[in-house]
Amino acid sequence: MTRILHAADLHLDSRLRGLQRYPGAPDYDPARATRDALARMVELALDHQVHVVIIAGDIYEGDWQDWNTGLFFLQQIGRLIREGIPVVCIRGNHDAAHRITRGLRPPEHCYILQHEKPESVRFPKYDLVVHGQSYATARMDRNLAAHYPAAEQGMINVGLLHTALNGREGHEPYAPCHPDHLLEKGYHYWALGHVHQFEVVQGTDGRVVFAGNTQGRHIRETGPKGAVLVDIDAAGNVRLQRLLTHKIRWELLNVPVTDARQFSDVLDRIEQRLSEAVSSVVEEELLAVRVVLAGATALDGQLRLGRSRLKAEARQLAQQLSESVWIEDIRVQTQLPERRGTVGAIWQELLAELTSENAIAQQEITELVGSKEIDALRRGLARVMDPERVEQWWREQTGRELLLSARAYLDALLREA
Repeated sequence: MTRILHAADLHLDSRLRGLQRYPGAPDYDPARATRDALARMVELALDHQVHVVIIAGDIYEGDWQDWNTGLFFLQQIGRLIREGIPVVCIRGNHDAAHRITRGLRPPEHCYILQHEKPESVRFPKYDLVVHGQSYATARMDRNLAAHYPAAEQGMINVGLLHTALNGREGHEPYAPCHPDHLLEKGYHYWALGHVHQFEVVQGTDGRVVFAGNTQGRHIRETGPKGAVLVDIDAAGNVRLQRLLTHKIRWELLNVPVTDARQFSDVLDRIEQRLSEAVSSVVEEELLAVRVVLAGATALDGQLRLGRSRLKAEARQLAQQLSESVWIEDIRVQTQLPERRGTVGAIWQELLAELTSENAIAQQEITELVGSKEIDALRRGLARVMDPERVEQWWREQTGRELLLSARAYLDALLREA
């Protein structure tokens, strides 16, 4: 049995986007996350006593900011080499040969494959040969795999390739090729990089696999991240096991607020969904959450205009539940419920729904947003309601919620009129 650890897209020292420091946020520097993921990958390789580690490109995000990026990678690789585990790597679009201007000589038994043509590294002890080719430049429009050598008889053949295959959403179509053409090479396993989602390519019987990246870097890279443990027996049968390496797991938290009638109802629903998310956190894992409010609610305008408060409320709820959760952001994707009747009736309903709990005087509202905007609001209201009713209402104290909601809805209502 030959055992391989397949990883890809480490993007070492790349910045995790959107994670701010704020009171109650996890006591952890997100800049460490890609390094911690690499260290975890090495620990897993040692724990599972793999024979070879292969990395399918984009070890680095781009040119190093300083030498420490390369030093850290080689330090971690050195842990494997000292235990007799060789490492085979290729360069991808982010760390292409002509893009990286700094470099350190890798230790013996760490193989970085050339970019001029395909190269093969043999490990007779394991009857294993790894074929691959690095990128010369950041853009690769050629089908590199077409020039990989034929499978060597009597050996376990593994292909190492940085590609989007025949296209993957959100990824440049680099090194284009079809899974069927890869299988025609007769290799036992294709270790792919470039696509950041883990995928066992359909119709390949587990022989063509994207490992995904080792650490998600922003909200578009949600879910667990890791590497793939690959066991290949003498008959060529392949068995896969996914091993997780991420330190921070990104998640989109959809919160339905349909029919919510009060701001507190929305907060209750956010708290419930956060509680469910926190319950899924495993030991030493951190969670980065974007809350997305969706559904039809009369609070649509209030939620959109109160997004800063919503974010602060969500962060407070999260820190009450756990010390391991970031609220990256909150997005409001709600809409008004469908309503029947005249525009005036809609405004009457809006007025009826607003409470006087936070009522403030007209003078305070004027100081809040300026007298010109107040006058414009009064004129707009008078067009869709009885003018005498508007003036009567204006002489009385009103609430901040009414003002904010009216500002959000006024244009749409006037168009309807």
